[in-house]
Amino acid sequence: MSEHKTDKLKDKAISGHELEIDISDAACEPFGFKHGDHVEVIGFGFMGEVIGVAPCPAKTEVVAEGENVLWFKVDGQEAVSFVPDPKNELRPIPVPETA
Repeated sequence: MSEHKTDKLKDKAISGHELEIDISDAACEPFGFKHGDHVEVIGFGFMGEVIGVAPCPAKTEVVAEGENVLWFKVDGQEAVSFVPDPKNELRPIPVPETA
């Protein structure tokens, strides 16, 4: 479960790594999103919510260990995930306003 303190949030990555995620607009906006934005993972159809920015805990094929990435949580999942290029791999989903 997520733990929220000011502009930081603790959560767990799918890999099992514990993360301290920066949910501030200043951290998220360079990736083209804000904390709480609803998104679709392009090409997969998964829906989720943007959490924030934290360093990648381990090297992957496309991201270096320690490189800041945008983390999001797929609907129905306990842990957070990232995509290497969120501006091209995540699509914002408008949330209908309630009256």
